Amino acid sequence: MEYPLELQISVVRDVLVEDITISEAAAKNEVTEASVRQWVQDKDLSVYAYLEPDEVRTLVQLTPPGGLNPSTAFSVYTLAISPKISSADASELCQQFGVTLDDLVAYGKNIEQIRTIALRNKEQKAAALRKRAAELERLNQEAAELKAQLSEAKALAAEKEEMINFLKKLRAAMKV
Repeated sequence: MEYPLELQISVVRDVLVEDITISEAAAKNEVTEASVRQWVQDKDLSVYAYLEPDEVRTLVQLTPPGGLNPSTAFSVYTLAISPKISSADASELCQQFGVTLDDLVAYGKNIEQIRTIALRNKEQKAAALRKRAAELERLNQEAAELKAQLSEAKALAAEKEEMINFLKKLRAAMKV
């Protein structure tokens, strides 16, 4: 069954960004676990998962030139702009696919811009997670220190209680 790109991106976002399990994401979105696994492994979908909803809409609305599918269009774009290929070869390649080089370059640049935004968002999310992890580690260390201090305080309190009991017994013995 073919699922809309927006749904696929949303499901991958649930798994990668929101840390929902594959099973939970499949149940939540009423899709198979196999589909979710496949989508999570798709490099493009995993990058797009870090896009904001309006950026996803922009991506979905991008129409590859010449009726090509998005993957083929981006592959041809990548080949056409390669420094290893001459401009004449790039033009011939575009002709073989029935597109103009200008249309292909415009499409490819839009895709690259969206990918750059997604990668920046992913890096920001990762940096925020690292910062949160460091803060949790610091808090765990503080908790361990407080626990040690509490144990020490309890030991001192027990010692004090023993001392008080000893003094009470001593006072009672002296009154006799």
